[in-house]
Amino acid sequence: MPVLVSSSPQNDACPCFIVQDKLTWTLAWHEYRAALGGADYGREFNASLGFPLPGGLTGLVKLADYRSDGFARDTLKAWLQVEWSY
Repeated sequence: MPVLVSSSPQNDACPCFIVQDKLTWTLAWHEYRAALGGADYGREFNASLGFPLPGGLTGLVKLADYRSDGFARDTLKAWLQVEWSY
């Protein structure tokens, strides 16, 4: 079972990318703050799961959960995606 864990250069809070067999999944945690003044814009949790489908297709399920800490509106999004390789 191959496993790969790496950290994103854009955000070192806790992004992880793990590959195991043919499933791929990603978990990431982001803290958003102003570069100047220290304002707190909130935090976001992201998760995705990719899986093979017949016919050269790949399925992807994603979730994003943003908590604003009063800066903007809390947002929860989920979506499905299908990719085709030829």
